[in-house]
Amino acid sequence: MTGAACAPENHPAVDLTSIDGHSSAAVVAAGRAVCGSCPVLVRCRQMVLRSTDVAGMAGGMTEAERAAWRAQNRVTVNVPDIVDVTPARDLTGAVLDDLPVLASGELHPRVLAVIVRMTTAGMTADDIVTRLARDDVTHRTVNYVRRTYMKGYARVDA
Repeated sequence: MTGAACAPENHPAVDLTSIDGHSSAAVVAAGRAVCGSCPVLVRCRQMVLRSTDVAGMAGGMTEAERAAWRAQNRVTVNVPDIVDVTPARDLTGAVLDDLPVLASGELHPRVLAVIVRMTTAGMTADDIVTRLARDDVTHRTVNYVRRTYMKGYARVDA
């Protein structure tokens, strides 16, 4: 984060990423001192309380303290996976193989979301059906998703 007291160019007195449950009280206190003098402490804390991918001391709190705060305040963190962060046109069969299948025969919400993302990216129904390569995703399914979940989507292709 720009301007953070823990940025390498500011030469913090302690490596905040190495602070864990085994760190001494003195090291934890030194970490809190770095965070306490930080001009972006509030923004940092807001960010790290909703993330699980930050190691050590951040936002003036240890990983354990952040986890306890999330539990106490019933905050869940949705960790994105490869499907969530890959641009729709770059999704490959290998990435999409892990999408869940429901025993009921209905489409899983994640599959619906992928179809919507691919449609929004301008992919045709043929492209989507081919890319997903699933028995539960046909041209008819793609067109249904477009009509039902994408209000105003006028292009329905074969």
